[in-house]
Amino acid sequence: MSDLYNSIMAGLNEAVEDAKGTGKRLNRRIVTVIPVKEYNADEIKKIRKNTGFSQKVFADYMGVSVKTVEAWEAGTNHPSGTASRILSMMEMDLKLVDDFPFVQSVDDIDHIRDGLKQAENEDVKDFNVVGERLEKKYQNICKKND
Repeated sequence: MSDLYNSIMAGLNEAVEDAKGTGKRLNRRIVTVIPVKEYNADEIKKIRKNTGFSQKVFADYMGVSVKTVEAWEAGTNHPSGTASRILSMMEMDLKLVDDFPFVQSVDDIDHIRDGLKQAENEDVKDFNVVGERLEKKYQNICKKND
């Protein structure tokens, strides 16, 4: 017989002995899975706002459409089990979106970099002028830098 067959048979015999109680040799581990939390509209909106994400970025992060996020936040729809698990993780760990940055705003970074280069070229001494130019689109990023 092959080594593979012998190994499988040895494992099966060990499992049978353990089940009969003649030599409890196998490790046992009992686990409990916490039930999936059901989120209401206000809780979802609070989690999203805590991340600092717009509905669009939040939708991208969650892997759903913007319409889905809108429906969640309006209370007309509720997240699936998988989405609820991710929401639970985000609720428990505010740094989750930083630790697992699935969404990177390259456009925002490029626009800010371009704005700063333009300010350097124009020899702008007051960077508040740059902030005012970019304020509408990049308000959250400007606040972080102040």
